[in-house]
Amino acid sequence: MVFEKISSLDRYDLRNKKFTEALAFLKRERLEELPVGNFELCPGVIVQVQSYETEPAAGIDYETHDHHFDIHYVIHGLEGIGVTARDGLTRKGTYDPEKDMGYWEEPGDGSMVILHPGEYVILAPEDAHKPHCAVGEPCRMRKIVIKVEV
Repeated sequence: MVFEKISSLDRYDLRNKKFTEALAFLKRERLEELPVGNFELCPGVIVQVQSYETEPAAGIDYETHDHHFDIHYVIHGLEGIGVTARDGLTRKGTYDPEKDMGYWEEPGDGSMVILHPGEYVILAPEDAHKPHCAVGEPCRMRKIVIKVEV
């Protein structure tokens, strides 16, 4: 699944070297053995290995990134990720250029993607998303987020 507006179809090439390297990485065996932390896979591609507890969606803000895509891949656990177009959202706080992170008020509409182990979603800069959401009861997650520079 790739969540995107058709108007952005020709804006990005998901077959470029950064994306092919990132997606090939997710096909490797024993990803669950990677230590928690961040490392550069190749120029313009950062891998973040994460471990955390999911939370009720009501306590989590939507976020966006201006300069990279996110690829969220679940190793263990069950996670909901709220998704909506960032167009028309109301900013919450200020954009942090160091972290390439902006936060947004809860939209009036949106969707929830539920990721099971072995599933991923690719989110573009135009996609506001709300990760870490519990599906039912909170659970322990082991996940990889790959940041692919635009």
